[in-house]
Parts: sequence; C-alpha cells; structure tokens
Amino acid sequence: MGSMLTQPASVTDRGRVRSATRAALVLLGFTAVTAQVALMRELIVVFYGSEVSLGLMLASWLLWTSAGSAVLGRAHDRSPVRPVAVLQVLLALALPLTILAVRSSKLTFHPLPGEVLGPGPMLLVAFVTLSLFCFVSGGLFAAGSRLYASEASASVASASSSMYLLEALGSGAGGILASLVMIRYLSAFQIAALLGWLNLVAATVLAARRVAPRRVMLGVLTIALPFLWVGGNRLEAMSLNQLWRGFHLLATRNSIYGNLAVVETEGMRTLYENGLVAFNVPDPAAAEEAVHFALLEHPHPTSLLLIGFGLLASPAGFEPALPP
Repeated sequence: MGSMLTQPASVTDRGRVRSATRAALVLLGFTAVTAQVALMRELIVVFYGSEVSLGLMLASWLLWTSAGSAVLGRAHDRSPVRPVAVLQVLLALALPLTILAVRSSKLTFHPLPGEVLGPGPMLLVAFVTLSLFCFVSGGLFAAGSRLYASEASASVASASSSMYLLEALGSGAGGILASLVMIRYLSAFQIAALLGWLNLVAATVLAARRVAPRRVMLGVLTIALPFLWVGGNRLEAMSLNQLWRGFHLLATRNSIYGNLAVVETEGMRTLYENGLVAFNVPDPAAAEEAVHFALLEHPHPTSLLLIGFGLLASPAGFEPALPP
C-alpha cells in the first residue's frame, strides 16, 4: 500500500495514458463503423437506393481513409499524444459537417425532383462529401498506431496487430449497436452528437495530464452534452428541410431496413423508402385496377367487397364501378 502511495507521478500518468490510448483506439473503430452506417444510409437516400452507389461510396471511403493514413501518418510530433487528441477533436466536428454536406448535395446535383444521378455524379458526391471525415479517421488510425507503439515500447509495425485488434473490437460493437439500436432510435445528428461527445471526452482524458484541469474539462463536457443534443435536433430539422425541399415533409424515421419519409403534396401523401416512392395515399386508380381481378373470377358480378387495400383507397371509401 505504501509503495502505491509513493509511486512517482510519471508512472501513474504513463499508466493513465496507456489506458486512455487503448480506449481511444477502441473508440476509433466504434466511431468509424457507426459513422459509416449512418452516412451510407444518408447517401442512399440522396442516390434513391441505387445499388451502384454502394460500391462508389465504399470506394470513396477507402480511398480517403488510406490517404489520411498515408499523409498524416508521416507527420511527427514531439509528443505522440497530441496528434491523437487533436484528430479526435477534428473527428467530432467532421461528422455533423459531413451529414450536412450529404443532405445539401441533393440541391446541387438534383435540379429536378426524382432525377436519378448517373455513376459519375454519384462518385463525385461521395468523393467530396466523405473526404473530411474519412481523411481525419485514416490519420487518426496512423497517429494511434504511433502512440500505441510508443506506449508499448515497440515498433509501429509490431504494434499494428494490437492496434487492429483494439479497433476491431470497437468496430464490432459499433456495427451491432448502430445497425440494431442507434439507427432505429436516434437521428443522424443525435448519433453525431453522441460520437462527437465521446471523442471529446477521450481527447480530454488523453491530453490533459493534470488532474484538476482534466476534471474541469470533463465537467464542462458533461454540462455541454444536453446542448449538443438540442443543437443536433435543430440541425436535423434544418437539414431535412433542405433534403426534401419542394415537399411538405410530415415525418421521417429510420428502421433497421431503411429510411422512411412521408411527404404531402396537393392533398396526396407519399411514403418514400430510401428515397424511392413506395406508395401514394389516396390512390383510387390503383384500387380501381385491383378490383378487376376479383370481377373476372365471376361470370355476372353484382357486388364486390374490397377488404384491405386501405393504403390505396380514398379517405371516403371506395366503391368500384360494377357492370349492370
């Protein structure tokens, strides 16, 4: 017990940095995968659910991540802790900016409502909008590897395997929570606020060496969390109005299968799934077509009961025109 009390402060600080480094690397994987799930869904809505867009989005993601790792991985600092903390702060800011860029891109590249982009414009949108977040994320991986190697007193190459393991743990947790929980119950900007807050906390724990300033900064971040949440809700509403400009957006929700949005235009409500029209309400023409299948099964129909099909019926009900 006495040896613990007389332990040098540098050893204690080194242990804190080592633990914070491992947590930061796990958080990097968690942040990257969660953000990827959220951003891919946002881009799919802009691209109207095109399967081609998935390959172009992933290609842009990998390209910018590798570029960030290559460029920022060559940058050296006297303290390996500082680059990691700075990049975590930048990552916290980059995600909401990227979501805004994705939703605003629809105004720039979709001059006509419902127009589907070709592969070239899709690649351009994904390449530009994903650049900031992926570049910083890739650089954080390289800086984290260098920091982990420094803390483990090993070469960067030998420390990479442990680095990949820690990031994989965070990636697995992020994939499960993002796909099954976050996407279902949180909006895109709420996810961005949560991830940003976690990265700011990790940067504070990692960079602030003195106990008193660290506690003050963590207290400020704790107080700031509700304001970040409220700000995220306002950005969500503002950006959705830009995304669905020209329509009266009634509601939008994310399910584990896709994005759902209900808009109203001239008395007709339309449900969109991943940017594509699922059905309209009311739609008397579709109901009129549907009853003919039943009418053809009887030689002399005099009446017909239409059960279900409520989505396509008019609000006042539907009575098909039967032959005399």
